[in-house]
Amino acid sequence: MTKRFFATLRYTTVVALVASVFVFSGCGDDDKGPTVYDGTILDFLKSDQFKQSVNGNADISFDSLVMYLDKFPTLEANLTGTTDFTLFAPSNKAFVNLTALPGLKDPDQINQDIIAGVLQYHFVEGKKMQADMTAGSTIPTLYKGTSGTTAEVITINGDGTLLTGSQNNAIQITTADQLAKNGVVHTTGTVLIPPSTGSQLSAILGSLGATVLLGKDFTYMAYLITARADVGITNPLETFTYKISKGTDLTLLAIPNPVFVGAFNAANSLPATNVPTKEQVIAFINAGFSTGANGVARMVLNNHLITGKYTVAAGSGGVTQFTTGALSNTASGKTLNVQTGVSAANCSCTTGVMIAAAKTGGGTSYAPIVKADIDTEAGISNGVLQVVGGIILP
Repeated sequence: MTKRFFATLRYTTVVALVASVFVFSGCGDDDKGPTVYDGTILDFLKSDQFKQSVNGNADISFDSLVMYLDKFPTLEANLTGTTDFTLFAPSNKAFVNLTALPGLKDPDQINQDIIAGVLQYHFVEGKKMQADMTAGSTIPTLYKGTSGTTAEVITINGDGTLLTGSQNNAIQITTADQLAKNGVVHTTGTVLIPPSTGSQLSAILGSLGATVLLGKDFTYMAYLITARADVGITNPLETFTYKISKGTDLTLLAIPNPVFVGAFNAANSLPATNVPTKEQVIAFINAGFSTGANGVARMVLNNHLITGKYTVAAGSGGVTQFTTGALSNTASGKTLNVQTGVSAANCSCTTGVMIAAAKTGGGTSYAPIVKADIDTEAGISNGVLQVVGGIILP
């Protein structure tokens, strides 16, 4: 009996010890919580484990995000300091999906202010764990939209997914609560788009409007459209934005930024080598291009919009090649005089096509085509874009 008692005691003791080890180790794990990366959020994003060349997985890699953050040092600095931030971090796959949309094939060609705004929308001040994101709540981001005063928010859906301005209205957090010394990272499979930007994109993607309004080379023309020509037009169907975004079979003579810079220098008797500030060019546009239905801004833009698809190279399927002669089917009704086969020695048009128009007060406006036939390859489905080297004035 004694032997059996001690045998039982030894067995019971072993079981108790094993159980106690299990209980204490379990409690220790619960108390410890998620592992904290020994570095900043930026260190975390740039670590080898999140490089696709190392892990081979686009769903967990941040190479694209890091590339864009590196373009904006002021924004990137938020991820290197001691103040806590929450970062919604789109994976490489998320950026691949974004560039599959028409007109967004090459983000490097998009207005950098728009890129910066989209990135800001992924930043939240303070540490926001997934458990803090309750259904129906909103999270203010660093992006304050065009107003510059009111933070645009991310809304938490009932199932915990994210509602933004993206076409995907239920964005999943694929990996949550990745802690670093100065905050937390949540990986997403979709790039988050601010609601104001999303509403704009949905109306213009795949059109001539997207190429100009989003393009980094046409920021002054975009300003001329949105801040001058469309101001005071109460019917949205009558705005120039609507014309170039929803109209079909069009040719747009797009004015790149250097043309506005040249016009500023000429108006101020400055050398062509002068580089004005953005604010100076905007002030020049405000002073010289009045707003409203009968304003100079609208008349100029209508001079640059032609009904029908016109190309420098021979085309097919409803496309007409530019030929020497008069062309009167502009949105303004102004007659354009087209001359083809112009030698490079006689004009700055590498394409050999020069467009001219008589000005109301006398004289002639010249707009050589400097880059030709931009259409479906650039994601444009409703017409052809011709980049010109001049402004066709009323």
